[in-house]
Amino acid sequence: MKATFVETLPLIKISSPDREKLLTDRLVQEIVSAGIPIKPTTIVNFYVSLKSKPLAILVGPQNSGKVNFIKAFSRFLIRDNNLLRYQFMIGHPWWANQSSNITSLGHLHAQFNAEKLWQLFEDAWKQENEKNLYIAGLCKISPAEVVGFFSELSRQLQRGRIIDLPETYALVPFFYPHNLLMLGSMDTTVFDWYDDGLLPQTSIIHWHSSSDFSAFQSPSLQDGMDPLLSNEFLHSRIQNEGEAHLKIQQIFGDQSLALKPLLEIESILVKHGVEFSTRQVTSEAVIYLSNAWSNLNNGLFHPSMSRNLLIALDFAISQIVLPRAWDLIKQSSKLVSLLKAFLGNQFPRSTTFINHRLQAI
Repeated sequence: MKATFVETLPLIKISSPDREKLLTDRLVQEIVSAGIPIKPTTIVNFYVSLKSKPLAILVGPQNSGKVNFIKAFSRFLIRDNNLLRYQFMIGHPWWANQSSNITSLGHLHAQFNAEKLWQLFEDAWKQENEKNLYIAGLCKISPAEVVGFFSELSRQLQRGRIIDLPETYALVPFFYPHNLLMLGSMDTTVFDWYDDGLLPQTSIIHWHSSSDFSAFQSPSLQDGMDPLLSNEFLHSRIQNEGEAHLKIQQIFGDQSLALKPLLEIESILVKHGVEFSTRQVTSEAVIYLSNAWSNLNNGLFHPSMSRNLLIALDFAISQIVLPRAWDLIKQSSKLVSLLKAFLGNQFPRSTTFINHRLQAI
């Protein structure tokens, strides 16, 4: 019988436990025990995605627990209860929809958000705060914020300098603070605003719960956790392609075996006319994969190294590779069949990505 991809991976002896693994295990424990309807792997994926890219949008049905999860997640990572280090705003002025002066009110709303964001930027830049994590949340955004805020900010991050934010302009271009995360939530079952500017610095993460958790209250933090443990998030991040390749090499010895499914699915897409920079996409995926292990090379998704790799590859394919190709995938039944045959049972999230979007057409 032909060996599966998992069976061909080498057995790796790893050290356990370690500080980041303790952090993610505790994170999962607190979120799940609080009653938020989310799988542990989804929690860890959110964590790994934010290690890999500074921007993220959580998308899913209305009143399904997205905002409460983001707040609980942020409060967990910022353990000192310093409210100035995590700020949550209504991303879109829905409250002004019925007003006859919606344009002016919309500008005021955007200016208010911009002031709060600039305050977070200024605090995060301070030398004494460089080891502290800061989080900005834009809740219930619309396509206008996806395109006008997240895509635009992502483009500027790729150029290496930030020039402006909505309703504000910097006199001098500046670096984006390494210790600042920008999170958004969007009420939609199908996300259709992928573009080349958005994806390189923004993770689009799908939330599949349908229960009504609008009345959920953020859990109280448990005692006994080392406050410095939360610093492991910033300490363990890899956002450089070279460092990411070195880590994968360190873990598996032979990168080509670990990356084989990723490279094969990229090859399938390119052969069928999908046009994207394979180097850019591979770079983003490798960075994500490297962040799926702790500094001591423990898998954050699963204690088995081979299983951890499969889960991480599945998330990387569904969040980084397939979105770039969706416009062509949905037009080609042959390509859909090839992708499903390749993904099989080993990459269920990627298969779900395709099926869910096809059903929505």
